Amino acid sequence: MNKKLAYSVIALFWAFNISYGQDSPKEISKTENPAILGSPLSGEPIVLTEEIPANDMVVNTGISVYLVRPSFRSDPVFGVNVPNGPNFDYGLDYAPSAWMELMLREDIGLRTRYFQYTQATQHRQDSSDAKMSGQAKLSLMTWDFEATKHLTIDNWNWKISFGGRYLFLDSRYEGRIRDITQAIKTFVSTDTDSRHHLTGGGPTAAVEFSRPVGTSGCGIYGSARAAIAFGEMSQTVTNVLQARSNGRVETTTTFAQRSDFAAIPTGEFEIGGESTYNLGRYRLSTQLGYVVNVWGGVGNASLKNSTVTPEERQTLLLTGLAIRFGVNY
Repeated sequence: MNKKLAYSVIALFWAFNISYGQDSPKEISKTENPAILGSPLSGEPIVLTEEIPANDMVVNTGISVYLVRPSFRSDPVFGVNVPNGPNFDYGLDYAPSAWMELMLREDIGLRTRYFQYTQATQHRQDSSDAKMSGQAKLSLMTWDFEATKHLTIDNWNWKISFGGRYLFLDSRYEGRIRDITQAIKTFVSTDTDSRHHLTGGGPTAAVEFSRPVGTSGCGIYGSARAAIAFGEMSQTVTNVLQARSNGRVETTTTFAQRSDFAAIPTGEFEIGGESTYNLGRYRLSTQLGYVVNVWGGVGNASLKNSTVTPEERQTLLLTGLAIRFGVNY
């Protein structure tokens, strides 16, 4: 009797919902809210029978490791002291990066992004007549602060950002030449210490895209960023020359300094593949891509002296791989 009554109540409740147009449990595919609906690997829609509260705040954050190699059109080991001499040879080195994005609403966010690259190299060349050596160090650091806009068109996910960039640039060079056999009667040695640096800022803008491939959680991604930083580029050069005169060794020290306004345009490009995985409310992602960064007018300290004009400053090219790990929660 009790069972019959219970079945009757359930049947009346179901009929009441149907007659008054109540919504039946909604089928929601994994693409509607991947951070909540669980694993993206099944490829089947999930039927929800209770309301899931939306997150009050969404945060995208992660770290990147760039494995890049710098190159200049000309970066002489011995500066202007040895015309047509060898150039510095840089190898691959890592550069860390990190970012955090706070979503103010579903498609608008604020993001900060940090990047730092530092590499040093040296070259030594000995002969029967002289010993020559050179060392170079390059440091770059940027902070980007920007607003982001998210768009979804068909299966393509787009992100557009605008904001500002802070740039710190420092380049140092040390060169030394020693005469061993006194082939040049009046020359003993020369030591050169050159440094130029810039601290500035300016606007930045970027476009990023991603597209899933199939239902396995894999896809492709790419990005393009343009920025320009304005600031004062300062250069200091110290040269110590030891020479023989009247049987004695005399030391002459010269110092030169120069500052001028500079603009550093930057283009950053990246393309590769990605993989995402949903773990409860967390969305994990990894990316592997090829990266090309072009820094115009950066210059290199080994070529710099008081007569080099801003138009003659070298362009820096960074090429290599990018590995990225991110989480959305």
